[in-house]
Amino acid sequence: MAVLFDNGHEQVQWEREAGLRLDNPDGLELLVLAGGFSDGQETFEAQSWLRLPAGAGLNVTVGQDGAKVWLKAGPLLQDAVIQVGA
Repeated sequence: MAVLFDNGHEQVQWEREAGLRLDNPDGLELLVLAGGFSDGQETFEAQSWLRLPAGAGLNVTVGQDGAKVWLKAGPLLQDAVIQVGA
């Protein structure tokens, strides 16, 4: 894992693992850059995007070609970006 950005509220990192299990207290977004992985029900290949709400953990197995994944962990909705009833 290589952390690309961390401001205490959200973190962006590269992941390159044979299997990946992450707790998810605040929300996750993943973009598969190369290779792929499976969560047992669905397969995510290059250019797949996955967004998980807070509390939905991630437990995946990487395919034979490995996987290069961009991962953002942190709140998915931010007041500065989303305004309801404005």
